[in-house]
Amino acid sequence: MTTPRNLSILAFYLAAIATVPAAEPLAEWTLKLEFPDDIVRIQYNPALAEPVNKTFDPGAGWDMHEVIATKLAPDSDEVFLIIFDPGPSADPNFQVVRGTEPTDDAYLGSMNGLTLTIPGDGFLYVSGHTNTTFDRRSKYRVTDDGLEEVPQPYYYVGLSTATLKPVTLRSALEGGETVAELPAGTEVEILLNRDDDYLIKAPEGLVGWFTEKLSTQDPDHFEGLYFRGD
Repeated sequence: MTTPRNLSILAFYLAAIATVPAAEPLAEWTLKLEFPDDIVRIQYNPALAEPVNKTFDPGAGWDMHEVIATKLAPDSDEVFLIIFDPGPSADPNFQVVRGTEPTDDAYLGSMNGLTLTIPGDGFLYVSGHTNTTFDRRSKYRVTDDGLEEVPQPYYYVGLSTATLKPVTLRSALEGGETVAELPAGTEVEILLNRDDDYLIKAPEGLVGWFTEKLSTQDPDHFEGLYFRGD
């Protein structure tokens, strides 16, 4: 039964929700790459950033792009310059510079990827299948020592694919018992990664570990799982 007290409590919470400001929509800078054939994106909080949009040749034969000068959080006064570098041989990466001038002393580090998101929570998020074996999602922070990746126990892969040759799934990272023997053409999902180890979900819902050292640009055991880079 709804009582006047219940109605007043509900009205209070509705009023409180109405006063919470909406999240700032992210602005986006994009660049179409010819090689690799991809779209690069930098997504950022426009309330914390100023567009720079300056293209320059560092003397290496390809253009780099100063995209934005941004704070990483609303309560910070420090500004960082975000640069996109396509790399010498299809090695797209995002560089972070302390301040607004790209000097050697101000350089903090780089992150391989195709999409960089800076939402304003103090961190940088990067993703993309470049110089990796899958679309890797990583989180970074700026410390006194430079740009530092926030460690994860595993990387999420989330790749629905199929086996190219027979695959054996094991119960442990260092071998263990056989969980499943999968013939070529089996539809699977690659769930997690750590170094050369991949957690695979078989059609029956069973999961097991598979180890593959990937160093070439051609998939070996799974479609879509290959080293994309030099």
